[in-house]
Amino acid sequence: MRSRCLAWLLPLCMIVVGASACSRKNEQAEVTPQKETPAVAEAPSSAPSGAPSAGRAVDPTPATKAIPTLVLERFSPEGVSLSNVYPIEGALAVVDGLRVGRLVGEKVEWFATLPEMNQWLGGSSIRDVLGAWPDAVDVLYTSNNGRALQPSYFPLTGKGVQHTLAPGGGNADVLGVVRLGKTTLLGGWTHFAGFEIKAVRGPGVSFKLQTGAEAGCKEGELENFARSEEPIAVMPVAFGSTPQGTVMTLGTLCDKRGPVAEVWDKPGKSRLVDLGPWVKEMSYRPQILQGTGDELWIHTDSITPIVHYLNGTFSALPKLDKPMKNVFVSQQRQLHVNDGHTIHRHEDGTWVPVAHLAWPPEFWSIDLHEGTFWVSAGGLHRLREGKGVAFEEGCATPFVFLYDVSSKNPADFTFPTTRKALATFPSVSELRLVEFQENGRRLGVTVPSKEQGEALIAHVEATMKDEAPRLLCYEPQKPRVIELAPKSK
Repeated sequence: MRSRCLAWLLPLCMIVVGASACSRKNEQAEVTPQKETPAVAEAPSSAPSGAPSAGRAVDPTPATKAIPTLVLERFSPEGVSLSNVYPIEGALAVVDGLRVGRLVGEKVEWFATLPEMNQWLGGSSIRDVLGAWPDAVDVLYTSNNGRALQPSYFPLTGKGVQHTLAPGGGNADVLGVVRLGKTTLLGGWTHFAGFEIKAVRGPGVSFKLQTGAEAGCKEGELENFARSEEPIAVMPVAFGSTPQGTVMTLGTLCDKRGPVAEVWDKPGKSRLVDLGPWVKEMSYRPQILQGTGDELWIHTDSITPIVHYLNGTFSALPKLDKPMKNVFVSQQRQLHVNDGHTIHRHEDGTWVPVAHLAWPPEFWSIDLHEGTFWVSAGGLHRLREGKGVAFEEGCATPFVFLYDVSSKNPADFTFPTTRKALATFPSVSELRLVEFQENGRRLGVTVPSKEQGEALIAHVEATMKDEAPRLLCYEPQKPRVIELAPKSK
């Protein structure tokens, strides 16, 4: 599982996914962003990928040099507009419509096309690429009809079995796909059938989920949507495994108790592990990310510590100072976190900063493959080392960044709440409020000196308590100036 949200899941339910959302409350029509407040399986091979290696952004080994600042570089090989990359074992996959290819140098080698099986529902869209190159590449796809998405699995290369959840329509969700040696398992949920584990490649393997009675659930605690005679104790919201073969689901015990992991150290009977010491409430879409050997990580939301599973034992990793925007693993199975300003790598129990982000946009996904960070942010980009905007002594263009501007604001929006707060600044006549473009709409103030910038930051923090202004060294290009005036006496 990677750090991306599947927007096609549960279309008829009103669900808010908060782990990666970034929007502030609208105050008097001014919209601003939210404040950062075992069955033994075969281990993944280390076959090299065909992804580009030129222009290496970050060395995956611990660095001794200064931490680089990274900037976006649009990647559109041969003019093809791509939206994302999909790291699979042995390759970096990309998608164009129903075509699937892999990056080879600066080009794409297209190797397969998903057959269209949803003509009557407006066609299909690929949502994820999984598995291993070249003989076990899988895709997850849906129809283009929001009333009958029919989440589906298809074995694109090699031998496997196509499988559709809720054929004909209805709420359904692919919770994860895991590989256990020659077997590939799909974990899926449908509103009326409940949760199922389906072998889609290789021989079948039996995993028995504990019933409510076995787990001690009381009468009335379980919502038996599937109308089964023995409702299960933990309705999964995520399904994954370690490379070694420990299988795991995440959910809430008895529907109304605390977060738990249901763990199969080997096929057959499971054990339930209380995650309450680390996770207060199970989120709608937690991530299960594979490490090496018998290892995985559990990421539930932006502020809850990541839970580490290693050789049968659970523990929590240290918290970062800022909320987590993206959590992902590299090609070398190293855990990384993007907090919106810095990308950190987990090493020996600590978080090590490996790159800073210049004007970071909101990443729908981020991956590290062969030393290059790849991000989905209004199209596919790779991150390259570039010029930063951090303030340094001697800067000739001091600038106070206020916040990102919501796309909901009209192009001529005048930011009345912000102007009202700035109007009480003693030297407001020396300021210039500007909206500018840097990987999205942003708002800031040009100031004549470092001292003036620091004074303005203190003023904003006192009068606009939800904001986190920063002093930068930056000169916006083609800004839109919004008139400022001192408060009338």
